[in-house]
Parts: sequence; C-alpha cells; structure tokens
Amino acid sequence: MLSPEILRQIRMLELRAGRAVTDVMAGQYVSTFKGRGMEFDEVREYVPGDEVRLIDWNVTARLGTPHIKVLREERELTMIIVCDVSASQSYQGFHRAKRDVAAEMAAVMAFLASRSQDRVGLVLASDQIEEYTPPRKGRGHVWRMIREVLTYQARGRGTDLDKTLRFVDQVQKRRALIFVLSDFLDGFSPALGLLARRHDVVAVRICDPQERKAPEESGLIEVADAESGVRVTVDTSDDIFQSEFAHWWATHDADFGRWIRRSGARTFDVSTAGNTVKPLADFLAGGARR
Repeated sequence: MLSPEILRQIRMLELRAGRAVTDVMAGQYVSTFKGRGMEFDEVREYVPGDEVRLIDWNVTARLGTPHIKVLREERELTMIIVCDVSASQSYQGFHRAKRDVAAEMAAVMAFLASRSQDRVGLVLASDQIEEYTPPRKGRGHVWRMIREVLTYQARGRGTDLDKTLRFVDQVQKRRALIFVLSDFLDGFSPALGLLARRHDVVAVRICDPQERKAPEESGLIEVADAESGVRVTVDTSDDIFQSEFAHWWATHDADFGRWIRRSGARTFDVSTAGNTVKPLADFLAGGARR
C-alpha cells in the first residue's frame, strides 16, 4: 500500500511528465533515435551495385557465388533507464533533491518511449544492483517504474558504476537506448566505453549548484560523506581550502568530459535548480550530437 503522499507525488510526476511529452518532443525523440539501428533480415545473391561491405563471406564460400546480408531498420526501440539510488542522490541544497530530479527525468523518458510504442526497462543501482525491471510496454508498466524510482529504499549507500554498467551489458543483448542518470561523483568506469560499443548510451549528469560552492564565511564546519559516512572538520574561510575545493570541481569536470569523449557516449547536464525537461528537449532538438 502506498501512502497518500507518495500517491500524490506519483500523480504530480505523471502530470508534469505528460505535459512535457508534447508532439514536438515526441517527434524529436523518434527522428533522433528510431530507425538508427539496423538488424539482419536475410541473405541474397550479390548483384552489381550492392555494397561490398555487406558481403557475407561465410555464405559466399559455402555456395561459391557472392551473397550479401540484407539489413532492415529497427522500428521498435528498447530503452533502459539506469538510475543511481546511492546516498549521494539524496543530497538536497536550496533546491530539489537529486533523486527527485532523477525521478522526473526518468518519468519523461519512460513516457516518451511509451508514446512511441517502445519497450522501456529500469535498473536501480547503488554499490549493488538494487532492482531490475525488464523492458516492457504499457502505461501501467510505466507507472510501476515511476513508483519504484520514487519509493525504493536502497540497501547500499555507495556507488559502483562499473558493476552497474557491466550488469546492463549482460542483461541487454540487443541494441538499446540507455540513459544513465547519476551525479557521476564516484569516478569513471571503462565499462561505459564497452557498453557504448553495442548500445546508444547517454550519460545524464544530475548537478546541484549548491554542492559546488563552499560557504566562505562559516569558518569551522563539520562535513560528512553521504556514502562512506566519513566526517571531517574544515575551515571554509581559509583561502587554501577554497582554492582546493574549486580546483577539485574543475578537475572533476575536465575528467568527466574526457571520459565521455573516449567512451563514445553522449551527455547532458540537468540542474536541481532549473527546469528538468528543457535539457532533454535541447538535447533532442540538437539531434543528440556527440
């Protein structure tokens, strides 16, 4: 049984997501992703003018005459939404919590897939695979996914992105569109590149502007790591601390950019202080360029 508050959140989330999934955005989603994949259909004999790269050399050797593979467009997509539910996602500054933003983003993506008659699945992960919902179609299925993102109580507190991405690669054999929703503060796994070789991968980085700013006039304060629980006392009024804090974020952003470029995935940021839907709309409107 769900509490009235959770039911209210689900209804509000459905309402906001439904408004966001306009004909324009749905059309951009279809033109950007649908039909880009190709799958094997049949083998036929080669005729002059056919693409040489499509020659099936095994069949050619067996039959003694050149044959080519005939491919057809995949009209149906499978979308997998990977949602980080580690403790850092519960962080909330002056704006919404990262987890709430991730839930709304997941809802919009799921409704986009549902509207286009695509299958959509969900992976919730921390330092372990918390929950896996195989891809299916249907409005009821989308509602259940939204409920899971909003209400799931993670067993783990940490983040293991490498384990998560390798799990997705194992369970999803056919090519899929994979959105990974996380703050990506726990390091950068080479598994993203492995996943992007077989799938269309988009890393959606959820950012909170407040956590990127250390208060300058607070003096000595105690801070805690949400995932490890480690507590330290820092002097936020110290110039060296301020400089090192800013340097860490600059280095982290640069490393994140290099990781994405090397992996072959794509990315866009969503801020807890801004409109959740606009970054996705801008991403689709730009043709989801690398």
